[in-house]
Amino acid sequence: MKRLILAVCGAAGILAGCASDLPLEVNSSPLAGLDQTASNDSSVVTDSTFGSGPGFFRGTVMGPSVRGSGGDTLGTAPRIAGVVVTIYVKKPGVADTVAVGEAKGSVTTGADGLFTLPTLPAGEYVVTFVPPPNSGYHGAYAFGPLREHSGDYPWWVVLAKK
Repeated sequence: MKRLILAVCGAAGILAGCASDLPLEVNSSPLAGLDQTASNDSSVVTDSTFGSGPGFFRGTVMGPSVRGSGGDTLGTAPRIAGVVVTIYVKKPGVADTVAVGEAKGSVTTGADGLFTLPTLPAGEYVVTFVPPPNSGYHGAYAFGPLREHSGDYPWWVVLAKK
């Protein structure tokens, strides 16, 4: 059975994938048991767009839209409280492997599902989204570049139901 996991990242495009179809192997315990989002960017984003200075990620964590609510929109998706959002340095790894370094910050979403991670130097990072154990949702992770204008483009992270 495939679980669809989604994360939409502002101007960087749509991140989506089926967990059983994704090619990357996890070689670090912070990612164990989490679904990975795969990048399918339709826009070209250059470092000049985002700058090269320090930056931060922010966004909203939610569940899938409620059926019968008039469509599958971000407006009908329930916000998930209590999700622990942690950012890690992405270490260089071998091909098709995600290697996670030191944790650089962590926050927990409120009732509105919102999160803002700390400002960090520009670079490659991995972000995990771990919901409360009894929430009914699977955890997920995403990775990518952090630059000075990354916070200008909020993430919408949709966690799959268990």
